[in-house]
Amino acid sequence: MTHKYYFEAFDKTMRDLLRFTIPGSTEKTFGGKTVVLDGDFRQILPIIPKATRPMVVGATINSSYLWRNCKVLRLTKNLRLQSLASDEDRQTVDWFTGFVNNGLFEIDIPPRFLLKCRPDPIATIVEITFPSAKY
Repeated sequence: MTHKYYFEAFDKTMRDLLRFTIPGSTEKTFGGKTVVLDGDFRQILPIIPKATRPMVVGATINSSYLWRNCKVLRLTKNLRLQSLASDEDRQTVDWFTGFVNNGLFEIDIPPRFLLKCRPDPIATIVEITFPSAKY
């Protein structure tokens, strides 16, 4: 959720600081140091008050000159699942995460977790989330 300008400022700062100790660091991204960014960059956007959609998309790290030097790695295996002891536990987790039916799955949500929607759905969400707030 960080604006691309923060990353670009960090890049310029690292290049500037490291130029005295590492020759050629001014030509390398982040002065040649490895920087790890984490998250889903398509879902977590920077927050810019009163901005239009193009302004928000233009503020993402994907829109920065730094992005062409980034290497995107994707997690393909859930390592937590390897520690499950029984086959039954593994099957339950597989069912829940959707590995059954070629990735297609439905999860039944218990009625106690469902909101009973009134005419104004936003007001319903606010009232349920903040029950002590007075409107």
